Amino acid sequence: MEGLSGNQSDKTTFRETITNYIAQLQTTYEVADLLMDSAGYCAQTIQRISDTINWISRVPETIKEARIAIEADGEMKELSPGYRYRMTTSNYAGVEQRWAIIHSQESYQKS
Repeated sequence: MEGLSGNQSDKTTFRETITNYIAQLQTTYEVADLLMDSAGYCAQTIQRISDTINWISRVPETIKEARIAIEADGEMKELSPGYRYRMTTSNYAGVEQRWAIIHSQESYQKS
């Protein structure tokens, strides 16, 4: 792994870092899944990695489709006390995805 400049955009550097890191790991290990933060969730990155690895990410609400999915009506099921969820699908950036919309009552009351 290499350190990255704090002056570079995460969305750009993540794409290169993820691609290089996965390639290095897969020479020794069977890497099947990747967990990344929302900085890694952009059209170019998910298009590039989706053929090589399964991934999980929080979808940033700056993406219009995410805001629409959050605001859409739909039955929410209880996940645990104070949390509800519903599942939906997306084809953002031409990549088939399953999204879990999770609502936290405590976080909602803070905003």
